[in-house]
Amino acid sequence: MPLVHQPGSAWLYHCGADLLGPLLARATGRPVSALLAERVARPLGMGSTAFFAEDPSRLATQYLPAENGLRVFDRPDGRYAKPPPFESLAAGLVSTVEDYLAFLTVFSGRTEVLGAEPVRLMTAESISSEQRPAVAQLAGPDVSWGLCVGLDLAARQPWMAPGRFGWNGGSGTTAYVDPSRQLSAVLMTQRMMLGASGDFDEFYRALADGL
Repeated sequence: MPLVHQPGSAWLYHCGADLLGPLLARATGRPVSALLAERVARPLGMGSTAFFAEDPSRLATQYLPAENGLRVFDRPDGRYAKPPPFESLAAGLVSTVEDYLAFLTVFSGRTEVLGAEPVRLMTAESISSEQRPAVAQLAGPDVSWGLCVGLDLAARQPWMAPGRFGWNGGSGTTAYVDPSRQLSAVLMTQRMMLGASGDFDEFYRALADGL
């Protein structure tokens, strides 16, 4: 099939992460889930993070905003109660707030998973100025892209800061690290996002007001 863009000429949201999974599996001869458990989850004590829940009773019902309130989008015995047909590194993990906060510690000196240089590369801008408008179209102005993570370029809102990094997930989650404030924040809701912002402004405003 023809390419959507010539390599390096444009930015496409999470396509690289989708492709990374099969490449890792073929290079190592092991499923992505096994690599995730061995290289990330076990060293960080993330016992509740995987591509599906072994105990679906721990899952929450997921909702989608509708005209007259919320409608059920996925029940605990639904999509994440069984192994997925495709293990995507772009989306699709189940986790907890405690596990995700443990994951964020790799960006503040825990070297058993990532060394200082990989962290620097992940949290530095990885796209060209020509590619940046595509990120701004999705995430708003003053936002760029590292390696699978959004980067604040300026303090457009009181809770933003140059060098702050993280992202909002379509299933109603958000996680950001702000090195300037020594702050890591995670919020997981049961409400699907309808746009890139995800209506998390009040959460981050409350954090900024409390500092």
